[in-house]
Amino acid sequence: MEEKENIYKAPEAELVDEGALVSGGVELASRWSRLAASILDSIILIALVFVIVFVASSFGGDWVLTAFEEESLINNIIAVLIGMACWMGCNFYLMKTKGQTIGKLALKIQVVDFESSKILKPSQSVGIRFFIPQTIGALFNFFLVVDALFIFRQDKRCVHDLMAKTKVVQYQPPAVD
Repeated sequence: MEEKENIYKAPEAELVDEGALVSGGVELASRWSRLAASILDSIILIALVFVIVFVASSFGGDWVLTAFEEESLINNIIAVLIGMACWMGCNFYLMKTKGQTIGKLALKIQVVDFESSKILKPSQSVGIRFFIPQTIGALFNFFLVVDALFIFRQDKRCVHDLMAKTKVVQYQPPAVD
C-alpha cells in the first residue's frame, strides 16, 4: 500500500541562528554591535569637538556664548574641523592597522574584505567605504536611510559594505607567524 503524504505535517526548513551566521569562516558582527559601535563613534566625535571648543575658548574668546557672531562662528567651524581631523586620524590609523574604528575596537568587531577576510586597503576603507557614501549622503539624505536599512539583509551588509566589498565580523587577532 502506498503511503500518502501527510498534508497536515509542519513544513520543514533549515533554521539559521542569526547570531552565528558565518561568512568565509568568520562570524559576522551582530546588527546591535554595529549600531552600538556607530553610536559610540559619534559620541566620541561630539565629545572631542566640545573639548576642543572648551579648551580653545579658555585661551581667549567667548566661543560658545557668541556662537552667532561672525568671528565666533569661524572659530567654532575651525574647532569642529580640528576635532573631525583628530577623530578621522585616529580612525584612519585603526582602520589601516586593525580594520576598526574606535567604536568597533571597543566592541571587538572589525571591517574586512568580503572575499579574503583580510584588513582593507586604505582606498577601500576610507575612499569607498567612508568618503563616497558620506558624500552621497550629504547630497541626498535619503541615501543614508537606505544605507542603514540594508543592515536587515541576511548577510548584514549595508550599501557602503556592498560598494567597498566589505563585511563586518567579530574581531580576529592577526595570526602569529
